[in-house]
Amino acid sequence: CLTKDPIFAKIGSKKIFNLKNHFFQFSDLAMQVNNKMPLAVFSKVKRIFSNNLKDKKILLMGISYKEEINDTRFSPTEIFYDKAKKEGVKIYLNDPFVKYWYEKNKNISDRLINLKKIDAVIFCVKHKFYQKINFIKWLSNVSKILIYDANNVLSTKQDSQINNYNAKNKDIKYLSIGKGSE
Repeated sequence: CLTKDPIFAKIGSKKIFNLKNHFFQFSDLAMQVNNKMPLAVFSKVKRIFSNNLKDKKILLMGISYKEEINDTRFSPTEIFYDKAKKEGVKIYLNDPFVKYWYEKNKNISDRLINLKKIDAVIFCVKHKFYQKINFIKWLSNVSKILIYDANNVLSTKQDSQINNYNAKNKDIKYLSIGKGSE
C-alpha cells in the first residue's frame, strides 16, 4: 500500500536491523506524492470553479481509507474534506461501507442523492458499489455538474454513459485521473 507500507521498511531498518544511516528516498518521495494527491484534486476543482468554492455543494463518494472497507483512519478523503470546509464548501458524504465518520463526527449516507443541486461529484474510493451506478439515470435531471473520478473508480461503460450524456448537455464536465482526461 503506497500510503503506509514504505514506512515499514524505514522503521524496520532501524528497529529490527539496527541500520541507523540507511535512507529510503524513493519511499519517502512516493509517500509525499501520495499525500499531495487530494490537494491536487482540490486545486483542480477550485480552478474549475474560478477559484471560488464558497457555498458550492460537493458530493464526496468514498470516505474509507481504501476500497471495500469501513476504516476511515488516514483516509485521503479527509485531506480534501478539510481543505474544502475551510473554503466554505457544503459537503455531502457517501460511502457504502461507512455509516459514521468518527474523525469528523459525521453520519454518512449509503444512498445516492439527487444531483440537481450538487455542483460537483468527486469519486474518491474505488468501491465496487460505485461501478454499478447508472449515470444515464442518475444524471437525468442535471443540467450542470462537474464529475471528477479522482481514483480511477468508474468503469469504461460509465465513462461512455457520462460522455454520451455530456454530448447532449454541454454543461456536464467530466474529468478522471488515469484515463487520459486529466
